[in-house]
Amino acid sequence: MHTFSKEFSTLLEVIAKELDIPESYFKQAVERYESIGEWLERDKSIVTQFRPEIYPQGSFLLGTVTKPVSDLDEYDLDFVSELKSLEKTPITQEQLKNLVGDEIKSYANSHNIKSPVKESKRCWTLSYADRAKFHIDILPSIPDEEAFKQLLKSSGYSPSHWTDTAIAITDNTHPNYNRIHPDWTCSNPKGYAEWFRSRMQTQYDAVLKSLMEKLVDEVPEYEIKTPLQQGIQILKRHRDIWFDQYKSRYDEDAKPISIIITTLAALAYNNEADLQDAIWNIVSNMHMFIARDINGKACIPNPVNPLENFADKWQEHPIRETCFFDWLKQIQEDFRNIFEQSNVHNAGELLKPCLGKGVVNAALRDSSTSENLIAYTATANTYQEQDRFNVSHRQAPTWTVMPNGQVKILGTVHRKGFRSRQIKSDSTPLPKYHSLQFKAQTNIEMPYEVYWQIVNTGAEASKANGLRGGFCSSTSTTNGHIRKEETRYRGMHWIECFIVKNDICQARSGEFIVNIE
Repeated sequence: MHTFSKEFSTLLEVIAKELDIPESYFKQAVERYESIGEWLERDKSIVTQFRPEIYPQGSFLLGTVTKPVSDLDEYDLDFVSELKSLEKTPITQEQLKNLVGDEIKSYANSHNIKSPVKESKRCWTLSYADRAKFHIDILPSIPDEEAFKQLLKSSGYSPSHWTDTAIAITDNTHPNYNRIHPDWTCSNPKGYAEWFRSRMQTQYDAVLKSLMEKLVDEVPEYEIKTPLQQGIQILKRHRDIWFDQYKSRYDEDAKPISIIITTLAALAYNNEADLQDAIWNIVSNMHMFIARDINGKACIPNPVNPLENFADKWQEHPIRETCFFDWLKQIQEDFRNIFEQSNVHNAGELLKPCLGKGVVNAALRDSSTSENLIAYTATANTYQEQDRFNVSHRQAPTWTVMPNGQVKILGTVHRKGFRSRQIKSDSTPLPKYHSLQFKAQTNIEMPYEVYWQIVNTGAEASKANGLRGGFCSSTSTTNGHIRKEETRYRGMHWIECFIVKNDICQARSGEFIVNIE
């Protein structure tokens, strides 16, 4: 559908590499959190009897750590300390937090860490006074699988395999913080990481296979970078620089949070192999995964906990929602302008104020980029074409969108007296008055509902009041997987399939484009 440049994607890949945490810092962080884990497990530890386990969460676990804009800023790395054999019944959140906190303070004293251990709402923070410039946040927790499953069931949701790793965490603002009570704040960083991996599994496997063919030794996890991970790093860097420039319009807490950007990007990602393609698809479509309730309240559900809304603060603080959409509009405009440039050098100049002059210059100097710059060409309308999907009569999904499966559309065209033939999306224009049949193939287990959305464009459809844009439902029977249409109006049109189960859209096909001459 689009003509993408390998050379420009190479530049973006090198920029993402420049934004990533350096390998030496990564290994140092691993060594330090493993050292903390060994300290918690030692014989004299007051928590060793509870089988402590420490593991990463957030961007460090997802592979989306992004270099701070200023050299004076630190990497913020998040870890979980889970006491595996402890339950809620004999302990309060406050007691659990202090149990872990006392050991963290003891570790800091034993290892001559001069900065005092700091307590925040949920975590303990260790800061290291060395050139690596990172601090570690450690979140005390205990297992919460069974309680969380019961909570989901009582709320009308079906637990998934991702709920097996749910944890209960400490929060000193929680009403039950200092008393024994079954109601704790729930989290699930391991489950979220599994879901995140599922959104990029095709490209993850492809990158891993490519690296294994080149390397003799086992491929380290941190070396596997998909276009989704790289795209998120670039989006977060753009957000950081944009917000630093315009934060006086908002407030300090209005900056779009990383979990929202990461979740929407993963939902919009379609396993594109090309980074340029992936970024444009993400920034163009991530807004479509923000649901609205009957009162217009924004909802971005946690994919592994539908009871949690990542955008819950937007209603209380509307400036945060305003800030997010202002940033999204800006990044769409910036990358449209960048991708329309006739050569990579021009695009690089426009990237500098968006992602940082030093980072982009370093990428342009990289030999793997410069070897390919001469061959770059691009058409000026390549990314303007993506705007054709942003039409006012196209309705947004009304369900919570949390894809954990796939659905694919197979299209055929039939003309009376002729044999049916298969068609591909965005292929050669078809004549008018031909019959079309679309069949949905999905890996979601029944029962579920199949919804089809048909969107027409062009003067003929508009004049005939045939633009459409709503949703048509079917049951999950054989016939429900088939949709029949006709080539009636000249122009570009598309059909999309949605698989809905328990009021959650668990798979969507993306646009299957039909051109009619």
